[in-house]
Amino acid sequence: LNYIEKNFNIDRNNILIINPNKNHYDKHDKFYNLAQLFINLPLIHYVDTIINADKLFLTDSSFFSLSLNLSIKTKDCYYYSRFGSYNHLFNDEILLKKLNKPIFQSIK
Repeated sequence: LNYIEKNFNIDRNNILIINPNKNHYDKHDKFYNLAQLFINLPLIHYVDTIINADKLFLTDSSFFSLSLNLSIKTKDCYYYSRFGSYNHLFNDEILLKKLNKPIFQSIK
């Protein structure tokens, strides 16, 4: 999270950051209660949030796999790979744009 904040000029005090596994806010922070609503939900409950996010930062996880199949509104889509590159999934940008599928950029 620190890497993303530093390199993408994001301030968690001014923008809601959602991590489905952990609330990164202090209990007294203005975003704490809202972020808490997104903890440990079934995967399908995150679909609308993913589609409408201003920016997406995902790891190679079920959230990344789900996102590849959604018509995400933002063009600011990034992934961090723990195991290798997924750039081959985004080689055909013309087709992806035609199908309204996201093109993720690696941040590794």
